Amino acid sequence: MTSVSIFVKALAALLASAVTASHAWPVRPVRVIVPAAAGTAPDVAMRVVAERMAGSLGQPVVVDNRPGAGGVVAMKALQASRDDHALLFVITSTASIAPVTIRAASSFDYVRDLRPVVRLAQTPLMIVAAPNVKEASLGEVVDAAKKQPGRIAFGTPGASTLGSLAVQWLSDTTGAKFNAIPFLRPADSIGAVATAEVSYFIDGISVVLPFVRANKVKPIAVLSATKLPGLEAYPLGVETIKDFEVVGRFGLMAPQEFSAEAIDSVGKAAISALKDPRVVLKLTNLGLYPQAGNASEYLDTLKREIELWHAVVKRAGITAE
Repeated sequence: MTSVSIFVKALAALLASAVTASHAWPVRPVRVIVPAAAGTAPDVAMRVVAERMAGSLGQPVVVDNRPGAGGVVAMKALQASRDDHALLFVITSTASIAPVTIRAASSFDYVRDLRPVVRLAQTPLMIVAAPNVKEASLGEVVDAAKKQPGRIAFGTPGASTLGSLAVQWLSDTTGAKFNAIPFLRPADSIGAVATAEVSYFIDGISVVLPFVRANKVKPIAVLSATKLPGLEAYPLGVETIKDFEVVGRFGLMAPQEFSAEAIDSVGKAAISALKDPRVVLKLTNLGLYPQAGNASEYLDTLKREIELWHAVVKRAGITAE
């Protein structure tokens, strides 16, 4: 055998080994760090998707709950791990809002520090009213607030949350001024609007929809861009106010150590999971709607939301605490 043929065979073996290695990921369980407590909607949603992803990846997908400080605890856990088998479950609104409202998160830049992997799902917010409120549409709510600037109580799920910023955005867009009242616990907020302590309340549909269906509060508007399954009976905010879409979105991002092959593998496994009717049903029952998107699409989504909510925060004069 000539030296040339030996070299060619060795090179072929090396290339074959490299190809095999590139397809070997994952070689151990994949960890997904979730910035929410066990049993919450983000946690349950990730577990539903993870179970289906594991079959595609050939390795377990383990959920690691790290709640606290607007995603700061989870982000620090990911940064400290420097693990090419660890992902971050990103609540897009948190990634958009926390760096400009929470001092401990001000050094984080999700677009700069992480690599987008896949967009998973969305959950719209919904505006509801107390049973005795005469206004029945978003347009009527805005008109009422304009007649009584700053006097109409509008409950939100805490200060500097997606819901509270949505009320600020509504004011910025329409000129209507509300008396925003933050609540720390969903039970308190729902009780307040059901008993007319506040006139209106905004939160995710998983929180408010059961009370709408029980006729304890009145539906005003769902803040998704289009009608979603099971929500067709309710008016959309965008039908009254252009582009007034406020949804919580979820996706996966990875540290810079992740290879392109790994990102591709995770993305394909997740998108495949979101096509499974059983996964779709479980997510929908949680008030989550699959919105699969590849890494590029998820990056575009994240950039748009960061631009939107940073502008709202700036106009409101909110500073990091």
